[in-house]
Amino acid sequence: MLWVPQGAGSSTPRVLYVHGGSWVTGSPRTASYAPFCARIATNSGMPVLAVDYPLAPIGNFSRIL
Repeated sequence: MLWVPQGAGSSTPRVLYVHGGSWVTGSPRTASYAPFCARIATNSGMPVLAVDYPLAPIGNFSRIL
């Protein structure tokens, strides 16, 4: 998911946010990540990209790569 604050342009630095979630719960689509990444974008003035990837038990190391 991508959050872009007002005023950010094509030359604005970006933030890549890779979530933890303990490999069991959580993703950029859950309620906890959206407000957090939106705050990072607003406070920094930089677009924030949060990548989503499969978590346990669905995901495993070889599948994530």
